[in-house]
Amino acid sequence: MSFYSIEDFEYNSSWGVAIIPYRGSLILHIDEVYKKPLKVYEYLKECPIRAHRLCEADPKSLNGKMFYDGQHILDNRTITTRSHLFDKIIEFFCKEKDENFPPLSRFNQFRLIEDYPGNDVFYTPHVDGGMLNCLTYLNPNCGSDAGTMLYLPANDDAEQILENQSEHEQPWKDDSLFVEDLAIISKFNSMVVFDGSIPHGQIINDNRFKEQTRFTEVSFF
Repeated sequence: MSFYSIEDFEYNSSWGVAIIPYRGSLILHIDEVYKKPLKVYEYLKECPIRAHRLCEADPKSLNGKMFYDGQHILDNRTITTRSHLFDKIIEFFCKEKDENFPPLSRFNQFRLIEDYPGNDVFYTPHVDGGMLNCLTYLNPNCGSDAGTMLYLPANDDAEQILENQSEHEQPWKDDSLFVEDLAIISKFNSMVVFDGSIPHGQIINDNRFKEQTRFTEVSFF
């Protein structure tokens, strides 16, 4: 059995930051988020995948059948360097703190059960309302092309899909519905921050996440 301490989840106190203009909004790309990213990765590999939504409440859900989609939550709110980074992000985007600041650490876990179905589909493009999305990529050996895709809806059917949010019932969306617009690379221990109202989704383009679990830390403001 491994042992972990709160120090294993410390953030760095300085980072490399790029500001990327995108269709009237701004995207932040932040390098070197964690001090010990491999320690965080080793911890996540030991965690079971636990569904963060009630599968039985939705009999059409394919979670646990076609794929595993889970979330592991840790209370790292006492880490001052973490709060400092989120302070800077909120200040940059002119957001207000709420009663949940700083947020809990939410680690998304994704793994394929069935094979990747092919190049003519995208995995669940969706939106997250008017929230600000912060995603940290935590796989050291999955390559740079397994990050996040930003999409443009191609037609009215795509707009309806975004409104219905049926990601666990119909995860694979036909590529005629969306246009790939900007691919965010999955650089290990980097964070990307963008407007959650932009259609987006994780890039699944082969079976690599059938062999290993995809880990991202996610926060919303």
